[in-house]
Amino acid sequence: MTRARGSLDAFACVFVLANGLVVACGAPERDVVPSPVTPAEEPVRTAPPPVMSAASAENAPDAAAPAPSAPPALPPRRREEKHEARTTSFGPGPVEPSAPHAFKLAANLKAARASPSGKKTLEIFSLLPETILTKQRTAVDPFADGEWLLVYGEDVDVPGNNVNAVRHGRPAVEVSGAIAKAGFLPLEEGPKGAVRTELFDVRDALFSPTPSLLVMAPRDRAKEISVALVRPVDPGFKSGELARVFFKEPWRATSILPKSLSDALVVVRPASDDGLDVSAEATCPDEAACKEIAEGLRQRAARMNSLMVRVATRGLLIPLTVEGKPGGEGIRAEGTKLRASVHAAPDQVQSILNFVRAALGLPAADPGSP
Repeated sequence: MTRARGSLDAFACVFVLANGLVVACGAPERDVVPSPVTPAEEPVRTAPPPVMSAASAENAPDAAAPAPSAPPALPPRRREEKHEARTTSFGPGPVEPSAPHAFKLAANLKAARASPSGKKTLEIFSLLPETILTKQRTAVDPFADGEWLLVYGEDVDVPGNNVNAVRHGRPAVEVSGAIAKAGFLPLEEGPKGAVRTELFDVRDALFSPTPSLLVMAPRDRAKEISVALVRPVDPGFKSGELARVFFKEPWRATSILPKSLSDALVVVRPASDDGLDVSAEATCPDEAACKEIAEGLRQRAARMNSLMVRVATRGLLIPLTVEGKPGGEGIRAEGTKLRASVHAAPDQVQSILNFVRAALGLPAADPGSP
């Protein structure tokens, strides 16, 4: 098995996390297991593209960014599971989406595609090999075909030990046909029509509680989860929001936050200039601690904001180095609440997404795209 860090680190990671789509910023390394291949189909192994974190960027000499490579070729589908994958367990908590959970991500994918900056962000996720493989085996690209995405459970990793549900607009017969053609084994102990799958490197159950809902969830409680999702589901985002992400223990998502913070909420909205407005809040143990944490985060943002980072982000971090005022940009303490807000203009969004594409080895964006 190879080791991979589920993180883009620093500013790029935080930005994409705020968009409600990548949730492993600063998380511990996790096992990533490639899809099975036979010896005759062994792919050519190439070195992964270098990933530069903001911390290393501060001390790195100026150099041209490496040319991004095309996504790797996808392996053929398999009827048998021939390698070890992460087997997840949902745990003993409630399975209803409206119940309290340690982690919840709700993304309004339809609204995101209607936003120029949101659309560009989703296009990156559609280029990931895991998404392409999912499209081949289910007929659904969650980021291109989804109305909304809902992830909830105990794990801040995505998909992790969570329920992963996408409401989509693909014809049910097309979805069921693709799943049947993929050769997944049936999950006898799961809900009707459930199959065993290893999409996104996680050994889970795949099923459709309703024709327009595709769910990947831990096998140990798949039946209960299916019953809960047959009923009408409110994903949880509010009108005008592109994404809403909740962390009971935010330090599990990123190492830059202290363990004393709790109940963090990140909200992303489209801005009037076609950029994005990102706001976040978390609960501190007391007012004094909140002021100390806010000042520490402002200082950290200032240390990270080297000349190279300022150029790469077009100054995106500058507002986070100051306290700011209520309703404005900055990081501040308001009683026992830690609050942060930042506006990303369209050129700043594009610059960050260019960094993400290079870090993930994805093709560069079309210069002529809106």
